[in-house]
Amino acid sequence: MTLLKKMMLAVSLLVASSFASAAVYDLDLINNTVDTKVVGIGTTGSFGDFFNFTLADDLVVNQVMDTLGSFSFLGYDLYDSAGISLFGSAAIGLDGKLRIENLFLAAGNYTSYVTGVLDSSFGSYAFTTSVSPVPEASTLAMLLGGLGLVGFMARRRKVA
Repeated sequence: MTLLKKMMLAVSLLVASSFASAAVYDLDLINNTVDTKVVGIGTTGSFGDFFNFTLADDLVVNQVMDTLGSFSFLGYDLYDSAGISLFGSAAIGLDGKLRIENLFLAAGNYTSYVTGVLDSSFGSYAFTTSVSPVPEASTLAMLLGGLGLVGFMARRRKVA
């Protein structure tokens, strides 16, 4: 087999293996109610919203909150199924945005709690959650083992 054919085979196997780890996960919202607060012009109102979700597997969770209008967040917290706080009430930045990135969560039930204040007649917020699978240690071990074997074979071929 020529060098070009070997390289093409290696590249095609590498491309095919990248799709083998792709998986789709459903983030189910349970008992999620949308609470709309309507207040008159110049009045204010506070709120507290709960977002319940269940993870079937261990996943990496990213959550982003952003505001629109005259609106401010007071706080955010994440609770597990036992009601234990995982953050201890994270403070929202002065810009009104909160990013929680690369949070490793085990399979189970969780509740996100968002509190805030509507400062005038118009305001809303967006709360986005995305999940991705946690890479398994065995996958990384196989990758490193394979690279080690390729290096060993290349060295052995050079010596001979």
